[in-house]
Amino acid sequence: MSICNTNAVNTLRQKICSMEQSCDCVKKEQLQKSFSKSRSVLQDYFSDWTTSFKDQCTKNGTFNSFQDYIDNCQDFAKPYLIKLKQSDFDVNPISKAILKKKLGGTLRIVNSSYFELTEDIVLNFNSTRDYVPTLEQTKVAVSIFGYNQEYLYPVRQKNGSYDLGFFAGLTIETNNVVIDLNQHEIKMSPEFYLLQRFFSIIELASSPFIPTQGPGDFGKKIATANNAAILNGYLGLSSHNSIHGNSNNNIWIDYVDMKDFEITGIGLNDCDNLLLENCHIGPNFQKVPVKGNMAFLVFVQRNLTKLKSKTSKQKLLQIKATKIVDIVKHQFKNNEKVTYGSIGNNSGLADCLVYGVLINKKGVAVNGFSSCCPKLEDNLSQNIYLRNIKINNIVAAPEEVISISNNDKPLVMGFGAIVRLKDIIDIKTGSRKRNDFNDVVFSLAKLLIDSDLAKSFSPTSLYKHPWLVSWYFSKNPENLFKLIQRHQFRIYCNADTMNHVHKGPVGLRLDGINGAMIDDTKIANVQNHGDYGSNIIGDYSKSHPLALLEGYGGNICRGISTSGCSDIVLQNINVQRILSKTGCAYGCDYIGGKNGVYTENIDISQIITLSNEIRAGNRWPESRCFTNV
Repeated sequence: MSICNTNAVNTLRQKICSMEQSCDCVKKEQLQKSFSKSRSVLQDYFSDWTTSFKDQCTKNGTFNSFQDYIDNCQDFAKPYLIKLKQSDFDVNPISKAILKKKLGGTLRIVNSSYFELTEDIVLNFNSTRDYVPTLEQTKVAVSIFGYNQEYLYPVRQKNGSYDLGFFAGLTIETNNVVIDLNQHEIKMSPEFYLLQRFFSIIELASSPFIPTQGPGDFGKKIATANNAAILNGYLGLSSHNSIHGNSNNNIWIDYVDMKDFEITGIGLNDCDNLLLENCHIGPNFQKVPVKGNMAFLVFVQRNLTKLKSKTSKQKLLQIKATKIVDIVKHQFKNNEKVTYGSIGNNSGLADCLVYGVLINKKGVAVNGFSSCCPKLEDNLSQNIYLRNIKINNIVAAPEEVISISNNDKPLVMGFGAIVRLKDIIDIKTGSRKRNDFNDVVFSLAKLLIDSDLAKSFSPTSLYKHPWLVSWYFSKNPENLFKLIQRHQFRIYCNADTMNHVHKGPVGLRLDGINGAMIDDTKIANVQNHGDYGSNIIGDYSKSHPLALLEGYGGNICRGISTSGCSDIVLQNINVQRILSKTGCAYGCDYIGGKNGVYTENIDISQIITLSNEIRAGNRWPESRCFTNV
């Protein structure tokens, strides 16, 4: 089955775009007509294709489970109808076939087929083995004849991302795949959710990052999903996303309800020909037990555990990290609020940026908003269609992580997590704070100074600055602010734990898109409970070098944002109750201007900011239905 020929869609777009070259000249009526035809092309194609594809798969053969498919399929090149059961996730069929062991793990879909759930799925991979791939699972080559997979769960040395643990429930890494949820739900188990802090229920690629991006080097190749459909069901508890993808083409998501995701319902980067219909997204999970720095701690513990022969210092550090993880696990299991130091999350709300739906250009969406007037060579998402979408109850409490930077690069504890200045000193006095978590941070840095293990904890840079490590362990540490100034470093603001530019929660974020129609969409109750940004460096325009907008962005709240977009039609949109506790609230924020964005029948109400206080480093608090019109 071939991928949809999108010439008809692209021709319609080209006819309109060829009329004028500027990004704000196309008339709304012409775009509406063009987009309606384009959407109809995709709707007809997907409807016909999924029906005929299921018939073809059924004709080729039906397997009652993925295990049945692996055990009995004679020709993996053909597509089949494959039923999915809980047992397929509890015991990974490839692991069982090759290693002869009952090990769980991500269900990697690498061959075209039609997949249909037969029951609700709770993801709890390798629960007796610390919820990570075993060493043999990361090393073994897949030797099943004709099966399109090189390694089981490859780590970075083998062009894979499983250094991050099981980063997805299932991955789609090939063309022509349908996931029919069949009115069932897929979700993480609570403890798996606690310990696997980076996760998507469905990942539309072999890796969550394109080559050269992400917290590490995951190789030069990525296999992506093209011509894929996710239909008819529910996606539940996830520590990051419900659905995530990179560089996808021809994606249909229809009648899927997503809730209890911690960060994003749907996040797609560089997606062409997306049809997202009849979906309900939200609420996001609002009983988050830990802050973002829990991921750093878990990764430290895991990587120390992997070391074959440990020095006494390495063993001691592993014991310290494990002790903290065990305390957090104990409190969580007993339904207690996690109270441990800087890890416990009192608000229960995510401490970083949160989205209902994010459609982005190529690459990660963690930096600042895009600027205006995009060019096609920028690898934009194209031909995006959303219809009958409800996004509601997206609530967060972003926390600004103040750090220390050298040449505009913050010091990194490990795995991309940056040094948290408030955790290690009293901000008012500059005096040091010592606790078990900080001891892990600086003991790791000290260990890396004296070893060649930095790649195992990458990205990391704190160890490159021994003066700061020595300061932490000194008997009589001097005022850190004076020390920072002496070494010509600076205080760094407007970032979260992973050095993402703070932007606050957004119901629908459109960034770097060429051609989209958003129709019959309702966005309600997007709230930001975050505090003011710090005024430790006074009133600044940009502290984070990758920020597009001035001032602290973490306490802003938006129903819809557009940036770096052209030929966007927003019609029949309802936005209500967008609330910020300490910053600005915007119904529709046309970042960089409204040029290239055309609207009709947009109803916006209850845009609320609860603050009238002006603080250095923060924007003047305001509530507006539209900006930059």
